[in-house]
Amino acid sequence: MTHFYLIRHAESVANTHPELVGGRSNHTPLSERGIAQARRLGRFVREHGIVYDSVLSSPAKRTLQTARHAFHRAKRDLVVLGMLQEISQGSAEGRPRIEVYTPGVLAEIGAKGRDFHFPGGESTRRVGGRMLQCLSRVADWSGDEATLMVVTHGTAIKSLVAELENRSQRWIYEAPMPNASLTHVEISGFSGIVHDYARDTQDD
Repeated sequence: MTHFYLIRHAESVANTHPELVGGRSNHTPLSERGIAQARRLGRFVREHGIVYDSVLSSPAKRTLQTARHAFHRAKRDLVVLGMLQEISQGSAEGRPRIEVYTPGVLAEIGAKGRDFHFPGGESTRRVGGRMLQCLSRVADWSGDEATLMVVTHGTAIKSLVAELENRSQRWIYEAPMPNASLTHVEISGFSGIVHDYARDTQDD
């Protein structure tokens, strides 16, 4: 199996506005606190002896910045893959949560679970599927013994874990996923094992 360390990007400017629905927001940069988090992430990886072969990132500004502040190698040979992007929230993206999550929408989420999506957006089932497809393809060309750092997004990581472990939509919404955390998974074909979920790299 190929080892992947899935990293949620460090704190972005959008993360400082939790009252708004997030989503792709690929233009959003890291905050000053996020830059410091990314640098601590890099130190954590070095101090814990995690040796990796390559660094992958989604095309979002906040993931690219996280990778480049954390990993020296990413400054020269970073691999950018569109399939690692965050969930698209479609028509809800950037809107106040209090306006979006009406009783009717909450009831629809309860009924549809991981198949729910906003108009023009993605379901978490679809996100989990594309994440698994992406990592499976990477595993094919990387080899069984490869270890890769993958800088991506919170809901994308949780959707992948839900796909691998048959977790619920509620789990995806409620499970913690700190900025700059590590989730260690192994992927072989279209199956995988979650070894370490959302390990916080900031307070070790």
